[in-house]
Amino acid sequence: MFDSNKTYQFKDLVEWQESPCLAVIGQPIEHSLSPRIHNFIYSQLRSPFDRWRYYKFDIEPDQLGAALVLFREKGFVGLNVTAPHKINILKYLTDIDTVAQSIGAVNTIFFKKDKVLGFNTDAFGVLETLRRKWRKPIPETDAIILGAGGAARTAISCLLQESIRSLWVGNRSCSGIERLTNHLGDLSRLPIKFFLLEEIPYKTLPPNALVLNASLAGSEGNQYNPLDLTRITPSFVFDLVYSPRKTALIGQAEALRIPYCNGLPMLIAQALKAIEIWTSFFQNI
Repeated sequence: MFDSNKTYQFKDLVEWQESPCLAVIGQPIEHSLSPRIHNFIYSQLRSPFDRWRYYKFDIEPDQLGAALVLFREKGFVGLNVTAPHKINILKYLTDIDTVAQSIGAVNTIFFKKDKVLGFNTDAFGVLETLRRKWRKPIPETDAIILGAGGAARTAISCLLQESIRSLWVGNRSCSGIERLTNHLGDLSRLPIKFFLLEEIPYKTLPPNALVLNASLAGSEGNQYNPLDLTRITPSFVFDLVYSPRKTALIGQAEALRIPYCNGLPMLIAQALKAIEIWTSFFQNI
């Protein structure tokens, strides 16, 4: 029996002998609470799902393709995918559902015989969390999103789908913004503006906006505040980071008495959606 609290490496996968099981892959991944969440849920399900076990693997970007082959060969049911693999994973998939395709990022995989199916349950997690924690009509507000990777793509897609009034997207690098704009296509039809986090246009950012951090800022090893909330007046702060539970951004929001939420409710919501996908597909194999 393998240890679900341990962080495994690619080399451990080569010798893997347990099945059926699932895993989350990313780098870094030590902080992930996904094994605790998933294994608790599986223990409450009926057979055969109560025998499923969930682990975490630190997979480097250049190991991704080979790792997917091994995960399937070793009998894994599926995977969750986190940074930095949510976009790069696309080229290894045989089928991608419409939600993940429109977002351009995948966080959930199901191995179906000779196929590798990709889904995005983060979108469900973002909207479900906003509905429960923020409860403000999205079409009546503006949003400031920090980041330009897979999580940011998901947040942008969700908010555009809900007819957000305007989006301001900030990122550390021009290259990240360029990749994002290439994915979005014709920007003339979208209410989006971009800025660099080194040159935040505080004077022109919209007041009473939703602030959503979809970057790694504030996470373990990146503990800094990407946005000074004293210079704007947000109506809500949603930080997708959940480890630590109180990031610098969340700490400032709390000090300023701005309503906020970290990424834990979203993590749980997207996990439940992923489990729904896996159990449904597994029963129909």
